Amino acid sequence: MKRVSPIGAVTIITAIMVLCMTVFAALAYSSGMAEYRLSRSGADAVEAYYAADKTAAELVAEAIASGESEVVADIPAGERQTLHIEVEIDGGRAQVVDWRTVADTGEEEFFFD
Repeated sequence: MKRVSPIGAVTIITAIMVLCMTVFAALAYSSGMAEYRLSRSGADAVEAYYAADKTAAELVAEAIASGESEVVADIPAGERQTLHIEVEIDGGRAQVVDWRTVADTGEEEFFFD
């Protein structure tokens, strides 16, 4: 007499549920890691910008103290951007002409006709 192993519907459904939950757990983990990397990258960029902003403000303060009439500087603000400042100083008052971030593409600019 042959012995047949009883695999019921409940066992098959349980195996499918475990497989589905494992796949969902892996997707949740990879999604969470991607979100973490994105938020870390954003935080690093903001931190680098404010460090460059502080350096620029110190440059302007030094220029005012030394009696210079103009400050033009490009300050690195992270790996991919630069803080470009142009400030005119007249009698101890600073007039901001330009204070912006510029993306560093690392490539030459192309001009199209």
